[in-house]
Formats: sequence, C-alpha cells, structure tokens
Amino acid sequence: MAVPYTFATATSAIPLSQLDSNFATAITLGSTALTLGTTTTTVAGLTLTSPTLTTPALGTPSSGTLTNCTGLPISTGVSGLGTNVATFLATPTSANLATAITDETGSGSLVFATSPTLVTPVLGTPTSGTLTNCTGYTTANLSGTISNAQLANSTISGVSLGGSLANLTAGTNITFSSGTTYNGSAAITINAASSAQVYPGAGIANSTGSAWGTSYTTSGSGTVVALATSATLTTPTITGYTETAPSITNSGTAVTLSLSSGTVLSYTLTGNCTFTMPTATSGTSFILKLIQDGTGSRTATFTGVKWPGGTAPTITTTASTGLDILSFVCINSVWYGTYAQAFA
Repeated sequence: MAVPYTFATATSAIPLSQLDSNFATAITLGSTALTLGTTTTTVAGLTLTSPTLTTPALGTPSSGTLTNCTGLPISTGVSGLGTNVATFLATPTSANLATAITDETGSGSLVFATSPTLVTPVLGTPTSGTLTNCTGYTTANLSGTISNAQLANSTISGVSLGGSLANLTAGTNITFSSGTTYNGSAAITINAASSAQVYPGAGIANSTGSAWGTSYTTSGSGTVVALATSATLTTPTITGYTETAPSITNSGTAVTLSLSSGTVLSYTLTGNCTFTMPTATSGTSFILKLIQDGTGSRTATFTGVKWPGGTAPTITTTASTGLDILSFVCINSVWYGTYAQAFA
C-alpha cells in the first residue's frame, strides 16, 4: 500500500507495519534519520516531554533527578552502604542498629536522653548528677565528710557512719533506728518525746566516750552522756545494776588478774597460786571468790596489796568446800584488800 510522504493530515496513529521497505524516503526524529521498515533504532538528540515509559531499561543515565521517584528497594537499589545498614533502614530496630555499627559499647535497646531505663550501667565518673531518688547505695563507698546539709533532719537506718560525720549545726535532728551505729565522739542531746537524737545547742557540753548506747532518757542535768564506752558520769543514780561475772576458772600456780571481762571473778585453786593484781587505777574495785579443789590445802598470795593490820589472809584449806571471798579497791593507785572466809 502506498503511504503518503506527508503525515500532516494523519488523523490517527499509522502502524509501522504499513511502512514497509518500499517506502524509500527517510524521516528524521530529533537528530536521527530513520529508514522506515526498521523495527529497532537508536534515537539521539530526542527530547520527550512527560512521556510514560513501561518497564524501560534505562542503562546508565549520565544524569537524572529522582525527586518524585518511588519504589526504589534499599536492599538491591542502593550501593555503598555499610554492612547491615540496609537491613536497619528496612527494619529500624535497636537490634538491627547494633549489628550495623562497629564501635558500640554495651547491649540492649536504643537509649534516648529523657527518662531512659538503664540496666546495670557503668557510669564511670559523672561530672554532675542528682541522687535524690536513688536507693541501695553502699555506705562503704562513701568518702569525705558528710555535711550539715546532707544530714539535716535525715533518718539513718542500719548503717555505720564511721568517723566521717561533720560537726552538725545545733538542733539538727538525726533519727537512729535499729542497727545504726556511730563511732565518732560528737555531742548529742536527747529528745524526750521520741528516740530522735539531736546535736547540742548552746550551753550543752560535748559528750564523752567512743560509741553510741542503745536507749536514752532525759533526767538529771549537766553534760549529756549518750556513749557506752568510757563515759564520765557525775553523781549519777544507778538502780538495779549488775556486774559482769565471768565463768569460774582453774588457777594453776600463777594468775594475772584482769578486769576486762568483768569485776566478779572466781577461781578454783588447783595449785599454790600467786595472783598478780590488775593495773592500779584509782576508783577501780572488784571481788574475787576462791574455792579449794578436791585436794585442798592450796595457798594464795597477792602482789602489791595492803591488808587490814598489815597481814594477808590465810586461805581456807578445806578440800572442795573451802571458800573465801576477797574484795579489792584501788585508792590513790594503791590496792586495798579485805576478806570473808570459810563460807559453809
């Protein structure tokens, strides 16, 4: 079929099948001359405005703007990404992020700045921090001196402050509950209405001693004493006290008497024994019970003791039942002794 040389009056698309090789004249598209009848032709210098291309193979364009493009697959369509980065971009979880980075420390979930939950973190040495709501801090890790502001009107339970307690402002309340100890020597006053212990105000002298006692009342006057060891009491009234009486001990032939375990001492005489007196500290007193063993006739002598009439007692010698009680008191660094004998 003959085809006109001009297409100006064409009212519909002309199939290439109608343009056979008998049509010898070429037409030009862009800067490319096409010979009709050719089914595959490379066209250069052609500008298409808003064309719709169906599954084209674009090759390697020299340039292009993909602003409005969609559907580019991360896993296969983007190159140059680090190991596992594509997986993270496709599924952005904390676990996938951890596999995509190489200089991380720790493990677990991604952490953001506001109110994160950290599991057993190692904080190093923070430059600042507020521990108002923190719990479980080990007192062994405390260092330095605890200030007035840190302890003012605080409750301390089950801890030992050692010697790190500062000189608190008068009237600062420190409530000590069961199990609490304080091994310093700062003075206190006692709140009669409760178990609270209050550091002293003006006019109250420092207490003496080296350890807290266990319970207190507010009777009497003068220096407040709330310390159990080596406290100094001035004209106290003590009711119903009990002296410590260590278990009875065999004497052998030599004993150095000690009051560290009690002031009511008992010995079974198992040999002729020399008793060396404790250090002569004025105001010290103690009682000594001596009983004969099954052999009897044991003797007892004492070093550095003044006796009534200048004569030391002869210990009752009856086997098993011979029992004497001797009392000693130290005045002006001298031991004085008295005795009662032959208790039945």
